[in-house]
Amino acid sequence: MLAGLYLSLNQREKAIQAYRTLIAIEPKNQEAHLFLGTLHAERKEYEQAIPWFQALLAIDPHSLMGHYYLARVYAEMKRFEEAKHHYQSVLEVKPHFEPALMDLALIYEIQKENEKAIQTYKEILTLNPSHAEAHNRLGQVYIRQNKLGDALSEFKAAEKLTINNNEVRTKIGLIYFEQGRLDEAIAQFALVLSAQGDNDRVRYYLATAYEEKKEFDRAVEEFKRILPSSSFYVDSQVHLAYIYEKQQKIDEAIGSLKEAIKAKPENVDLYRFLASLYEKTSRLEEGIRLLQKALEVAPQDEKLLFNLGVLYDKAGDWQEGLRQMRKVLKIKPDHAQALNYIGYTYADKGINLDEAESLIKRALELNPNDGYITDSLGWVYFKKGEMEKAVAELEKA
Repeated sequence: MLAGLYLSLNQREKAIQAYRTLIAIEPKNQEAHLFLGTLHAERKEYEQAIPWFQALLAIDPHSLMGHYYLARVYAEMKRFEEAKHHYQSVLEVKPHFEPALMDLALIYEIQKENEKAIQTYKEILTLNPSHAEAHNRLGQVYIRQNKLGDALSEFKAAEKLTINNNEVRTKIGLIYFEQGRLDEAIAQFALVLSAQGDNDRVRYYLATAYEEKKEFDRAVEEFKRILPSSSFYVDSQVHLAYIYEKQQKIDEAIGSLKEAIKAKPENVDLYRFLASLYEKTSRLEEGIRLLQKALEVAPQDEKLLFNLGVLYDKAGDWQEGLRQMRKVLKIKPDHAQALNYIGYTYADKGINLDEAESLIKRALELNPNDGYITDSLGWVYFKKGEMEKAVAELEKA
């Protein structure tokens, strides 16, 4: 009585002491053992909880709640084999005990025993077809197995049984998206947003579905509604840049990428994408300055150095371009494109032709079927006056 009173008043320490006193008086009091174990478990004091449950099972080896709560403690401690043993002991006493079946199925999922998880969820649904969470979890297992049709059936069942079903609808929308059923995906995402207008993750999915459907104006409208504070903001700006590029709105594309870089300056891929737009529009000096800034973030990034070398070359400073390519080779000696670039540049300028031949042959060893590298070797032979070899390589290319 006293322990129960302390519990009702949320005085956990006093309740623990009261149960300990009760056990000292009544060593086989099962309820006291059970409550002591659960009180420690609630406080995540798992090592202290286990002995009380074990003592309870010593008193009554068939105690359903003793096995169940001990299994839950072992599961929290990631001692899954022991947890499974005790869940199975629960099911020997009460085969249709849903909480144990659900917990056991989750352990099967964690251990990647998907077929056992499926079998267990199906058992639950045979007993209780209205178990929304079992439908939902079974759908997740099917997703991992790439059984999208089966997953869709389970999520649809869960949707009908769930009041707050926006997360389930989102999953349904994503399956429709993967299946190419874009109108149905859009309908699901729009339905979620009608209830949760600030759900930027679903708005991102909606915008992506419009983009995939080539309804670019609608996609742009939705991507633009994702705020800088969102974790989806940078990806949204990148999508906007791709769309603008397709629409030949290069200034808008550049603006979107600048916004993305402002939000995530450590992402060097963003610099590369923006540099490629500068290159396409012959804004080479801006591209060079941008890549120099990117190299302050990632000085050993060979892709940035390679791109910078290309821009210097296109801007007419081929010697600085070569310097950047040599930096690439210091970081990655087997960079076939850098080897080829240096070799081709030597050949084009008519200098260091033996070294050019050696570099390009090394590049060909790395990428033997690359037509551009083969063409470079032909160009070297041409510059060296070895016409038969030149023709042979150029024909191969």
